[in-house]
Amino acid sequence: MYDRFNVISRDLQCQAPTGSTVPCDENGPLDVLIILDHSNSIKPENIIDVRNAMGELVNEFDNVGDGDYSVKFALLTYNDKVKPEMLFNDTASSTREGTLAAINNQSMIRRKNTRTDLALEFADNVVFTPEAGDRDFAFNVLILVTDGRTMKAKYQKHTIRNAASIKARNGTKEVAIFLLGLPGGRAKNRDIQQQEWNEIPTAPKSTHFQNFDHFDDLLPFIKELSLRVCASGR
Repeated sequence: MYDRFNVISRDLQCQAPTGSTVPCDENGPLDVLIILDHSNSIKPENIIDVRNAMGELVNEFDNVGDGDYSVKFALLTYNDKVKPEMLFNDTASSTREGTLAAINNQSMIRRKNTRTDLALEFADNVVFTPEAGDRDFAFNVLILVTDGRTMKAKYQKHTIRNAASIKARNGTKEVAIFLLGLPGGRAKNRDIQQQEWNEIPTAPKSTHFQNFDHFDDLLPFIKELSLRVCASGR
C-alpha cells in the first residue's frame, strides 16, 4: 500500500476547477477522523493553533462532504473524557462549510489527564461504524494530535491495546493511524512517552508519525500531511 508513497507525494496532484491544487485523485474516497488532545498541558492559544491547522487540512481537499469520491471528516476532542464534536453522519460533515464550522466551534474546555486510551476506544467502537456514518467504500484514516503520553500510567497499556485493535482491522474496515506529536510541557518520563508514541501509528512510522518542536511548525506541515493521508488510501 505504501511503497508508492514517494511517487504519489511528488506527482499525484490534480487541478480543481478553481485552479487550486488538491492532493487526491477521484479514486480515493476517505473517511478521516481527527482526534485532538485538550488536556491542561496544552495552552488555549495552542489549541487555537491546532484548530487552525486542522481547518487548513480540510481545505487541502477539493471534494469535502457527501459524494462517492469525497473526503468526509469526523472530530473528537478529549482529555479525561471524550467529546464527539462531529461524526461522519452528522449534517455538518456533509459539506466543507459545516466541517469547518465544527472545527472552528469545537469545545475549548481543557481538563486534567490525557486519556488517549478512551479516545482510541471510542474511535474503534463508535466512530468507525456504519451507525456513525462510516462508509464501507471509503478508506479510513485516523489523525491523532497529542502532546504527551496517556495519563495515568496505568492506562497506557490500554492505549497500546486499543491502537493495536484499530490497526488490526482489514478489508473495508481498515484504518491508517497518523500521529502528530506536539511539544509538551512535561520533560518527566519522556522516554515512556516515546515508547507509547512508537506503538500508536501505522507502519511505516516514517510516513505516519511526525514530532514537532514548536506549535508554529504544525501549520506548514499540513500540505505534507494531506499528501501522506492520500497515499494511505486504496
